Amino acid sequence: MNVKKLQLLLALTLGLLTVAVALVLLGAWSSGPPVAWAQSGTGVIRVAPSGTDTSGCGGKDDPCETIQYAVGQAGDGDEIWIAAFDVVLSVPPVTTTARYTGAGDNVIVLTKSLTLRGGYVYIHTDFPPVHNWTPGPIPATVDGEHTRRALYVSGNVTPTLRLFTFVNGHADRGGNIYAEDAHIRFFATSILTGNAAYGGGLYLKNCRVSFDPGGLDWQTLPGFSGLLLIRNNTAAYGGGIYVEEGAPVLAGLAVYSNTATADGGGIYLQGGRPVVAGGLVLENQAGSRGGGLYLADSVARIAGTAVYSNIAADGAGFYLDGPFAFSEQAIPVIANSYVRHNRTTGSQGGGFYFRQAIAGLVNNVIAGNQATDGAAMYLWASSPQLFHNTIAQNDGNSGIYLTDKPGQIWLLSPIIPIPSQPSFTNTIVVSQTVGVYVDSTGLPSPLENQATLEGTLWWGNESDTAGPGPVVHTTDVYSDPLFVCTGNLPDCLRPYHILTGSAAVDAGVPVALAIPGSDLFVDIDLQLRPSGKGYDIGADEVVSETFSVWLIPPLSARAVAPGQTVTHTHLLMNTGLETDTYDLEAQSSSGWATLLADTPITLSAQTSATVQLRVSAPPAATNGMSDTTAITATSRADSDRRARALDVTGVITGDVADLSVVKWADVDLIEPGGVVRFTLVVTNAGPLTETLPVTLT
Repeated sequence: MNVKKLQLLLALTLGLLTVAVALVLLGAWSSGPPVAWAQSGTGVIRVAPSGTDTSGCGGKDDPCETIQYAVGQAGDGDEIWIAAFDVVLSVPPVTTTARYTGAGDNVIVLTKSLTLRGGYVYIHTDFPPVHNWTPGPIPATVDGEHTRRALYVSGNVTPTLRLFTFVNGHADRGGNIYAEDAHIRFFATSILTGNAAYGGGLYLKNCRVSFDPGGLDWQTLPGFSGLLLIRNNTAAYGGGIYVEEGAPVLAGLAVYSNTATADGGGIYLQGGRPVVAGGLVLENQAGSRGGGLYLADSVARIAGTAVYSNIAADGAGFYLDGPFAFSEQAIPVIANSYVRHNRTTGSQGGGFYFRQAIAGLVNNVIAGNQATDGAAMYLWASSPQLFHNTIAQNDGNSGIYLTDKPGQIWLLSPIIPIPSQPSFTNTIVVSQTVGVYVDSTGLPSPLENQATLEGTLWWGNESDTAGPGPVVHTTDVYSDPLFVCTGNLPDCLRPYHILTGSAAVDAGVPVALAIPGSDLFVDIDLQLRPSGKGYDIGADEVVSETFSVWLIPPLSARAVAPGQTVTHTHLLMNTGLETDTYDLEAQSSSGWATLLADTPITLSAQTSATVQLRVSAPPAATNGMSDTTAITATSRADSDRRARALDVTGVITGDVADLSVVKWADVDLIEPGGVVRFTLVVTNAGPLTETLPVTLT
């Protein structure tokens, strides 16, 4: 491993300390407290190369020989201890490195809720009798011998795997590991050199999965940490990992040097709501699309992930194929991640390729990627929403490239084009040949491609914008962003962060993010945003003031019926560098409001607390009456530091409908005389229960 790779892996190890926070950011951490590996009352069955598979084996002095035989004898809740080394005390001692194999399609078939603990050192002799089982740091190896899968898991079970290396697996799906309908806990597990059509290393179908961040054993190995390594696996789709549906939490991963001959060199996400947090996706390759990650209509949440030096024909870092959905709960979100040094062998989408997709990108650094068009991102009939991203030094004809899905002119049924219409808020766009290039559909709005940028720092581009399509930009800053550094570890510890004197500081526009999970208002380092006098432009928020306070959101509007109660919720954020205490005051215009928060509130630096205001409308209130309450939080350390929020509550006496309609076709293109099926979903999010007439035109 060269120095650069070692530095990146070191960065991942350090970054795992923030995994739990990243998961909270995405609202996804639900796997409970750390695993209690040695549970009181559970049975223990031991396995070692010198053992014998006989009925009743598994004792301290008579282990079983194979893992599968031990699994067959175990009951739910039991533990199986697997030796990585089998040491016979003789002169000299004889040490056998364990390598567990099997017959048939799988080395291990697991359909029970068991804990499999590898890494043991079995030291024994018969004269005098010594049989000692000691946990060690070296994983036990399960070898598929290039002819079978290493591990198969199925059913509504909750197995735990600790300290294993799965190698040389071969299967159609999940070369080393296939899991379906299970909730698996992985602990310090490596998955290496597997081969499959789908998921060369790991295939998860409808699973919940928990990866112990950093491999910390909270009971027996305090301070020990390790990477969960997915390396050198190959497949047609999903060289390292293939996820089909489900909601697995993939945290603390190092997905390194895997290959897909088609799509998803590192990770392939098919549907579902998976979470990828606190990991490294490095030097993976795809013959077609998605060198690092391929998302196929997946509502994924990806945070705190370094996507580095991946290669694909298109979409070297990420390839998002859908979803084309307009609900904030139905789009993928990529946040607080570095997407760097990815390279296309085709021509489009060095960092990102969006194909008929809508997604949210928050607090990302997209830098140093290479492609002919869209070195940072290529948008094909896509309209992502981007907040607080830094797009810098990407190598190609353009950093951001927008184009459309062409229309078709047919006699009976013309098809209109689908344009790209992304929005960028508080974005740094520097050092590209062309910052933003917009192609044209040749049609007027709303069928025209258009890039909308608000709060942008431009610098060092040969041309900020280009192309026949429109670029609408407001609140622009033209200045050197003053990056701290732009290199790699160890020379550059905080790449693409800004200095306190940067023109990006406090120059952004106010943001009320609607993307799920982003309402904690943090920057790429999980520091609270905004800090100081306003929002900074780019992924980094400079925190330099000793005392700083914000109430977020600054404005809340709710409707209420006579005699009913509503609650306004805010975050009181200490965005300064020191602990502070705040006095809260609420002034209600009509006297309907009650502040629910205890005052004063003391917060340490870079922490927040929830502040709620309850508003109760009188039973005699009439339509159009309202209450306006001003909340003020005042710092005791510096009385000039105040935060304010305004809560407006209006009375509505009539019925209010709240309907949304979403429609999509089952095919992208239909030939003359063909049939297309449209799906329409009408959602009633309001208070009415009625039968509605529907007219299709």
